[in-house]
Formats: sequence, C-alpha cells, structure tokens
Amino acid sequence: MFEDDFLTVACQWANTDEEDLTGYVNGLCTPEGGTHVQGFNDALVSAFNSVSKKKLKLADLKPGLLGFVNVKLSKAAYGSQTKEKLKSPITKEVCSALEPKLKEWLSGNQRMVKNIYKRAILLREARAQSSQLMKAAASLKDKTRKGVLLPGILVMSDPKTPAHKKELFLVEGDSAGGPCKDARDYKFQEVLPLSGKPLNAARKSLARTLASEPIQNILTGLGVDPKHFKTLDPKNIRFRVGRLMLLTDADSDGFHISNLILTALYKLVPVVFELGMVFIVDAPLYFASHKDRKYYGRSLRDIQEKAPKGALITRAKGWGEVPVSMLDEVAFNPATRKLIKVLPISGKDGVKFIKIVGDETKTRKEILGIADHR
Repeated sequence: MFEDDFLTVACQWANTDEEDLTGYVNGLCTPEGGTHVQGFNDALVSAFNSVSKKKLKLADLKPGLLGFVNVKLSKAAYGSQTKEKLKSPITKEVCSALEPKLKEWLSGNQRMVKNIYKRAILLREARAQSSQLMKAAASLKDKTRKGVLLPGILVMSDPKTPAHKKELFLVEGDSAGGPCKDARDYKFQEVLPLSGKPLNAARKSLARTLASEPIQNILTGLGVDPKHFKTLDPKNIRFRVGRLMLLTDADSDGFHISNLILTALYKLVPVVFELGMVFIVDAPLYFASHKDRKYYGRSLRDIQEKAPKGALITRAKGWGEVPVSMLDEVAFNPATRKLIKVLPISGKDGVKFIKIVGDETKTRKEILGIADHR
C-alpha cells in the first residue's frame, strides 16, 4: 500500500484470471477509470520490467490484480456529467509518484516477481491459443457457409445413402482426386483431396492444429465442428460417414502422411478408432500385368517373385497416374481391395505413440532402435 497527500494505492495479485483495479477521485468511484488509473498502469509496467529485466505488457500483468487507486483533486475534470471517467491530465504525475515505490516493493519480492512472470507467460500463450482457435473456427464456418468445402473440394456421394454406409477416402492432392472420383462408387463413396501435408498434431497446440487447412477439411468431411471442441461429447457426434479410408501413396512419403492424419485423429477425435471407422487401404507399390492378369507387390522383390518372367513391372508413382480400373480393384471395390483396420490405443500404448510422433527425439530413437552416436 502507498499513501501520501495526493495519492492512495492498495493492490495485490490473487490466484484468479479476473482483474479488478478500481479508480476513485476524492473517494468517489470512477467505474471507467481515467488518467489516474492509466498512471498506475504505466508505473506498473515500467517498474516490473525494470526489476525483472523482461518486456511484459499491461495485458500480461493485469490478470489477477486487485486493488484501487484514489487520487485527491480540488478541481477534477471528467468525461461526462456522471463522472465515470477522470480526464484531468495527471497520468505522468501519478506514474512519477508510484514508479519508484513499485520498484522498491518489487525488488524486495523477487520470488513473487518470478512467479508473476511465469504466470504472465502462461496466460499470454493461452490467449494466443484461444485467438488462433477462434480464427480457425471462424475460417471453417465461413468455408462451410460459402460452399467452398462442401461440395467444392469434397466429392460427395448420393445424399440418399445413410451416413453409416458411406466411405470417405482421403487422397493426396487433386491429381489423385480426379481418377479416384472416376473409380469410386457414387452411391456410397466420397473423395476428399488433401492439399498440402498435414502438420504433426502431436507437436502443435490445439489451436495450431485446428488452423491447418488439411485438418479442417478432414474434420468437416467427417461432420465435426471444431468450434465445440472444448465441450465435445463423443457420444453426441453425428458423423457424415461410417468409414474413413486413408488412400495415400504406397511409398514412404505416403506412409508419413498417413501417420500425420492418424496422429491428428488420435488427438482430436479418438472416438473414430473406438467406433472402428478408420481404415488404411493396403495398396501395392509395384504392379505388373501378363496375359490379361494383374500382379501386385509391396516391394520390387515381392513383385518379381509373383509376376512371371517377361511381365512389365511398374512402380506406382502416385494414384493420379494409374488406370481407373486398377484404382477400382485396389481401393474402391469391396470384393477385391485389402484394408487395414486401425484399432484404438489407450493407456501405455497411447503414451508410447505420442512419444514416437511427438517432440521426444531420444525416446523415439530408443523405441525405433536408432543409435545416438553423439
């Protein structure tokens, strides 16, 4: 607390996100603050940054700050007749009176200064994530309203087909989207081309994850609205489709993209695994044909062992470059395709999964058996 003939100030930080620093003039409340409160704010920021050697803003320091500022003036000027805001030019005068006292007080409470700084940084990060989350939600809402995603990017199926019978195929880019559109069964199969590589949701915040356009498209294709993630009840989600099919290229890049998609689903909507909705198309990397018969293999050795001598062996560069008939047989025809069902993980397995895909490089190397020679 500080008091002299001109100014009386009492304040403290409480364990709350609320702030309640009230201004008074001659003992009468000014609910909208004014120059006396601004003077206190300026003194607080300057004193705290001087003592802590940091660069915080008022928004970082105000949460949890409770107290009052009372100034004694013989002729006070207000912003209106109701005297809700002080306009007398005393900001610098209040700041000059308080700043040295605040420095002295903060210097004698270094532990508190460190705690306030740590708390301010956490709150700043929380505000940033909240802002990103709101932007992501607003962006997705805007896309849906304007029809950019539905039905623009998403190749939809027959609207008369019940949701639980529909399959949503995630493919890499527009190049694969075209052939897949021709190969699919319009009655129940949908195609969603993903533009760009999804970010690693295990290494990003929820807000950053939801701001990713590929992930926004996946969620919207499923029928999930990110605006309600904080209160999302898995039991109340009404998915647009019954199955989510990952049809990425059969090479290492495609495998990586599949892992990124699975990581995002695990972080955002793990219920899709519990419901048995997620499948990976077990697609070959090599194929060959001989006398009207087709052969498929996961590796060059595999296809060489299967195909007869003289057969023309081709490596699948991407699903945008293969015949529609092959796409139909490999991915879209339930009678001929091979699918890998992705099972749910929880407990220790879930922790292990996050360590593999997350930021813990040492743990990932240990699990994968990669030696660290540093």
